[in-house]
Amino acid sequence: MLSNSTPTARKLTTYPLTMSLSEVTSERASNLTGGLWSASIGATYDDLPEVPPDGETPPLKPLKKEHLHP
Repeated sequence: MLSNSTPTARKLTTYPLTMSLSEVTSERASNLTGGLWSASIGATYDDLPEVPPDGETPPLKPLKKEHLHP
């Protein structure tokens, strides 16, 4: 930046982060159902995917979206 110039204005926008579960495993639920349990199958009013107390999910990775607008 030159001493006589005006800095260029930039608008920084950060969008909300979102996540979704694509995989859930549960040894206990699988054993109790003879291997038929699925996290994504349930009644229409269920909040899916179901995550039992012993449920395991893949590690979550943070996502960040930032955009500079001229």
